[in-house]
Amino acid sequence: MCHKIDPVFFNKLKERDLAEICDNSLAVYDKTEGTYTVRCFYEDYAVIPGKSEIRKKDMPIRKPDVELSLLILQYLLNAKNIQPAKNWVSVTGLTGGAVFFTSTHAIRNGELANCFGTDLEGFKKACSGAGGKPVAMGDVAFELQVLPRVPVVVVFWYTEEELGASAKLLVDATIERHIPLDVIFEMSLELYGKITGKPFAH
Repeated sequence: MCHKIDPVFFNKLKERDLAEICDNSLAVYDKTEGTYTVRCFYEDYAVIPGKSEIRKKDMPIRKPDVELSLLILQYLLNAKNIQPAKNWVSVTGLTGGAVFFTSTHAIRNGELANCFGTDLEGFKKACSGAGGKPVAMGDVAFELQVLPRVPVVVVFWYTEEELGASAKLLVDATIERHIPLDVIFEMSLELYGKITGKPFAH
């Protein structure tokens, strides 16, 4: 778990072409304020390279945690000007994903499923409350927009008789063009925390 943001990320933003970053990430830049506005998990964040700072637009004194800040910064620096393919794949199907998403980097699907168990309606309410829209997969599934070019789907199968509940995170096949694997893992923890209303340990 990181405790502070390396200034190198903000320095890289200062060096990059403003128009290119906005075209690639769909962020909006305010020249007067020197601020990028990025929508992440349905909330607007202000990224201020000149001050090495990120804050919520509607609550300026509130800053996102380090992991969420790094997700936003990595997205700004790496995003490409491509549309989502809406080709949903497991994270293990990404380049290098089968090796990376194991052990401590395994997606916490079991933990998410255990939070709801037989409570299918509770899962629906939680995903809707997090901004998700229902899609036809599994027993129930929701698509959520993490970042402007990064949609994901969370699929849930509820507990029936002796079978335990299960869940799975599916990502758009283009996600690896926008953020690296370690940041995708951190994104999954932030996402599952927002759905369950409790933090998932990093």
